[in-house]
Amino acid sequence: MWPEALPGSTRLNAGTATKVALNIISTGAMAQSGYIYQGHMVKMRPSNIKLRARAERMVQGLARCSEEVAHRLLVATDYDIPTALLMARHDVDVATAHAHYLNHDCQLHSAMEEVPSS
Repeated sequence: MWPEALPGSTRLNAGTATKVALNIISTGAMAQSGYIYQGHMVKMRPSNIKLRARAERMVQGLARCSEEVAHRLLVATDYDIPTALLMARHDVDVATAHAHYLNHDCQLHSAMEEVPSS
């Protein structure tokens, strides 16, 4: 258990417990919905410089490619991380990778395992 921020305050402990419980529930929901792949939140929309840099590091690590290749893949997909990862994994174009992803109900785990048909 975590130490209380203000000793003697049961209200703060209840708030902390509630926050932890809600974090567990929301993380589980994200995982079930296919938002997470190998511990990374792959369905985020990189809408600023910081998130785009994070997306590039994510693709670089998961696809085991260079920084330049990760950047190129993400630019080609308008920063759609799952499509970029499928392009890297299966060496296919944007349209094929995106269609393959949709055919797998936007579940990256299953899409990564099966090679897309041309």
